[in-house]
Amino acid sequence: EEFAHLHVAYVEGPVKEADGSEAYYSVLLGTNRVTGEDVVRFKVKLPGNPIIGEGKPENQNHAVIFTRGECLQTLDMNQDNYMGESYKMRNL
Repeated sequence: EEFAHLHVAYVEGPVKEADGSEAYYSVLLGTNRVTGEDVVRFKVKLPGNPIIGEGKPENQNHAVIFTRGECLQTLDMNQDNYMGESYKMRNL
């Protein structure tokens, strides 16, 4: 309940398709507010492996397709994954 509006985007793949090819999906995961279970909100098939270069910025960029009319904030790996570091960032 405390984090009911929190959503997580991740890349799923490679997934074997019916024709034998491999596919990658960008997935937005949310929570069912009644049961507390994880629920797939959106699943978008990608044209190929999205991580073709440096992984961190490309992993952040794949989440942009889920952010229409909202602000997106990502934590950089240099911030040591501390939530307190995000409070130092300027608000939009």
